[in-house]
Amino acid sequence: MTPPPREQVALRQPSRVPVASLPATFTHRVTSMDGGAFYGSDGTGSMRVRLRYNQRDLSDQLKFRFDPPQSVMPQVMVPELRLIARSGRNPAGHYV
Repeated sequence: MTPPPREQVALRQPSRVPVASLPATFTHRVTSMDGGAFYGSDGTGSMRVRLRYNQRDLSDQLKFRFDPPQSVMPQVMVPELRLIARSGRNPAGHYV
């Protein structure tokens, strides 16, 4: 995808109030007859994101993978860790 789109992965309450967000760049897209998927990562490259969507039933699924670098200052990881911590407090699992 040229240029790679920069987006915000946002965690929201059922009332749509934002809880946490993380800038992400999506670099790869896969499409199919039913929908597709976007793949990307945050600015540090430690948080990988996959967003799948289905056009038939209008559903989606967001997955994270967190692989922090071994030699990084803790304050660099605060946005990623905040998103992870607050995602556990979101029982409805609303992600946008």
